[in-house]
Amino acid sequence: MKNILLVSILLTLLSCQNKKEECKYVTNLGSVDTSLFISYSINNIDYRFFQFYQVDIFSDYSNTFLKTNGLSIFSTYYPFYFGDINLNKSQVVLTFYDTTLQADGALFHQRTLRKRLNTNYKFTIPKKWSPDGNAVVIADTLFLRGVSLAINDNEYSTASLISHYNFNVDSLSVYLWGDSYFRINKIENACGWDKFIEGEFSTLVMKVEDKALVKVEKGRFRILVNE
Repeated sequence: MKNILLVSILLTLLSCQNKKEECKYVTNLGSVDTSLFISYSINNIDYRFFQFYQVDIFSDYSNTFLKTNGLSIFSTYYPFYFGDINLNKSQVVLTFYDTTLQADGALFHQRTLRKRLNTNYKFTIPKKWSPDGNAVVIADTLFLRGVSLAINDNEYSTASLISHYNFNVDSLSVYLWGDSYFRINKIENACGWDKFIEGEFSTLVMKVEDKALVKVEKGRFRILVNE
């Protein structure tokens, strides 16, 4: 009986391991995968760019932090880059922001991006700490998790709009959050921990040069998250 049980357990473990090693997707560094993209419309002109696959893109830490209950909460960002079919330059950057904890000098993730992906995100950027070194306050946690959009080498961006209104919640509720959305509609396993993420968005962005507000409509995306 014990032998039968051991064999059963062994077969189960081997089965699980085989399933874990199955890959539905293998990235090809030599070509562009046109199924991974971001698209949108500005002034009734449609744009579509493709995700760069770069192995050197990792999350990084900003100088935003909040102290609470003896822990420091840092902002962590995860950028995704998109360009034309020739991969000559990055033309759109979609950045997710998450949080990381630090205690006793050791930095560790509170969650990883793949576990924290929600169905809805606000367009936000982390609020920087003050020049005198003070951490941001509890109210600023509103800005620690979200997503930002930058177009044409930051010529247009949600970050410009947020900075222009100096993180004022009332102004942002009118000019950014009131008529914008960023929704994740589908999360699919790719290979290992990798995920395909699909969704849609619409938002106002601000043109850096003249502070003009520009509407980004009919936004869609499908990206590979290898976090």
